[in-house]
Amino acid sequence: MTTVEDLEAIAQAYHVPGSASDMFIERICQEVELDWLVGRFGADQAVLEMGYGDGVTFDRLCLHERYTVLEGSPSLASRARQHAANRGSSAQIVETLFEDFLPEVKFDWIYASHVLEHVDDPAGTLALLARWLKPRSGHVVITVPNAESIHRRVGVAMGLHGNLDDLSARDLTVGHQRVYSLGSLTQMLEFAGWQISEVQGFFLKPLSNAQLVDSGEEAIRALCEVSLELPPEICANLTVIARPR
Repeated sequence: MTTVEDLEAIAQAYHVPGSASDMFIERICQEVELDWLVGRFGADQAVLEMGYGDGVTFDRLCLHERYTVLEGSPSLASRARQHAANRGSSAQIVETLFEDFLPEVKFDWIYASHVLEHVDDPAGTLALLARWLKPRSGHVVITVPNAESIHRRVGVAMGLHGNLDDLSARDLTVGHQRVYSLGSLTQMLEFAGWQISEVQGFFLKPLSNAQLVDSGEEAIRALCEVSLELPPEICANLTVIARPR
């Protein structure tokens, strides 16, 4: 079972500024995804984000009138509270493990970006999300790493991995327990009683982060922008919008 200590170890290994040279790649990917997403959140709608991460999403949403962040890492929760204070935000920062969260309100949107690949029990997490959403009108946005991404296919062709869904050293560093194909993600959601309304791929990633880190921000942003026009199955990240049936 994932503990607070596990989350804190990942935070210190990857989310401390300067701890990883590829953080700018992840930041740009998040920025492009947010450009695609945030216009869907109505000003009066309640939005829950699962995890603070690097604070990129927080910086875009922290002035939203009804915005809550769940964060299990004490250091990241502290950073989120300071971020809110710096921005004059009334965002609610709830320091808790997901399974211990007992919301007082139902949410219109839950943003679960890069969550399901980390948790011990994805099906159990989906059941929690269903209970936290407003019935009939609530939606979840789920983003996961794509096992069938071009960079993973190239890695297998180079002999770096035996299978597309093998976990790399970086996967393990950031706490990934699995990756998904569009087929396996769809199957899991449908089996758990969810209906997908939209699918989008992000980041046309030809090589690993380590191989791309010297490409520069302009090239990474271009690869992210181009991905919006391509089949999701070949992109590095898969995003779905879904609601309970």
